[in-house]
Amino acid sequence: MKDSEALKITVILDGEHRKRLKTSRSESARSFRQEAKIRIEDHLKLYASIAKVGSRLERN
Repeated sequence: MKDSEALKITVILDGEHRKRLKTSRSESARSFRQEAKIRIEDHLKLYASIAKVGSRLERN
């Protein structure tokens, strides 16, 4: 896969994570897909790696 190619993924969220995404999507007036995309992009820009939810290494 080339870096310029789009990557499509499927994510299954339930419980509290589903509720949080639903709330943030409503507040931002974005679709679920748009909200998930912007949040993933933001996270990847800010953090170099993640071990588990709440445990991550910031980028320098």
